[in-house]
Amino acid sequence: MRTFSGKRSTLALAIAGVTAMSGFMAMPEARAEGFIDDSTLTGGIYYWQRERDRKDVTDGDKYKTNLSHSTWNANLDFQSGYAADMFGLDIAAFTAIEMAENGDSSHPNEIAFQKVIKPMTKTGPATKAV
Repeated sequence: MRTFSGKRSTLALAIAGVTAMSGFMAMPEARAEGFIDDSTLTGGIYYWQRERDRKDVTDGDKYKTNLSHSTWNANLDFQSGYAADMFGLDIAAFTAIEMAENGDSSHPNEIAFQKVIKPMTKTGPATKAV
């Protein structure tokens, strides 16, 4: 059986040498200039309103309000430049504020965070979320 211990030790020695020498290499000086100067701050404010009527077949096919809500949404996004051409930062925040909820439907408002749970039942009243 033939062994390759000579080749393995040479390879191990080469890897150890490269690893040891990498500590002596000159690293570029880290500066925050690009990190601050190249950063951006963006954001937006959005208004959503939804109105929907549906026929109520139990009440002589009359149209009734199914969805009726309005919501303000906002976002803020910070993107930094790069420090040492390697490290960056991206932070974002979002919010949704429900302004009005007038519909008597069993559908939650999918645009804003809602405190009331309206189960999809024929007779059950709205219940508060815990």
